[in-house]
Amino acid sequence: MADRVGSVEAGKQGDLVIWDAPDLDYICYRFGSNLVQTVIKGPSGLRPRRLPCSGRRQVALDRTDYQILNLLQNDCRATLKVIGEQVGLTAPAVSERIRRMEEAGVIRNFRIDVDRRQLDCNITGFILVAPEPDKYERFCRFCEKTPAILSHSHTIGIFNAVLRFAVRDTQELDAILSSIKRYGNSQTSVELGLYFDHKDIPLPG
Repeated sequence: MADRVGSVEAGKQGDLVIWDAPDLDYICYRFGSNLVQTVIKGPSGLRPRRLPCSGRRQVALDRTDYQILNLLQNDCRATLKVIGEQVGLTAPAVSERIRRMEEAGVIRNFRIDVDRRQLDCNITGFILVAPEPDKYERFCRFCEKTPAILSHSHTIGIFNAVLRFAVRDTQELDAILSSIKRYGNSQTSVELGLYFDHKDIPLPG
């Protein structure tokens, strides 16, 4: 398969372009010295897939910025005054650092963490899906319109979609899985418990 290895090149604004040959049963992607194998099906011909990266300029963060990020991760409602007291800055200085990290895309959003089990969603878990290439766009629209699907990650591998779900009962889960069958094969894992869902960002030395 050495002659069938896809090439990866940098495009404008740091875009990643993966060239693949979808008529193959599988193909290897080269990322530096690493090879990643993924199953792929589709019409014949070589085609590029562009994965857009942000065109924003990368911001240089110091130890104080990391501390602010960790404080916001643990409590996004923390006031500028409280954060400033813990990192040794004034409230306006904290505000300016947060604004700079937002503009650079380091901070993407401020959200609350909702426990779906408290909202009559008794079953949570993950669904790995291998949608057929010609059905992927319709599959994405299905995921966006289905309230029980909380997140959709595009991955490389045998399964190229990872869904997180929260449903009321097994009947609702069965209905979702029946709908997913229209797009491709899937495997389901039900979540028994959550040990953690985020960690503090290690501070730079």
